Amino acid sequence: MSLFKRGEPTDLEADLTSLFKREATDLDESTESEVGAEIREFARRNVATPHQAVQADRELVTNDISALLQRVAGSSVAEIDRLMSALQTLRDLLHSEGARVQREIAGYAHLSQSVVQSTKIISESLAKSKNKNAGGVTPGNGRPANG
Repeated sequence: MSLFKRGEPTDLEADLTSLFKREATDLDESTESEVGAEIREFARRNVATPHQAVQADRELVTNDISALLQRVAGSSVAEIDRLMSALQTLRDLLHSEGARVQREIAGYAHLSQSVVQSTKIISESLAKSKNKNAGGVTPGNGRPANG
């Protein structure tokens, strides 16, 4: 069984297995110092390296996440900028169309006033003409009634 669950024994496991298989009675002073040196070497090799590897993995993951966020944020910001530009264009179009409609309405109002004045003038002229006709002209032949 692997401590790191990689499926195969690590150097650490192999070193520890070989150390524990030795019998304590076979150890003498030189062997003890040799074992101590092996343990120190093992600790230097296998304990410091995984910590550094974990730190390197953290930095790699952090960089990957950072790059992903920058891409997503960059495309989102670009999309927002594009939408803002489109909305600004539509706003300008609506302002110009609003001004055009106001000019058209003002033109129709002026035309309507002119029609009202013309109709009033024509109506007054017809009324005067009718009053003249009623006073001395017969409606049928256009000559004075006394004559």
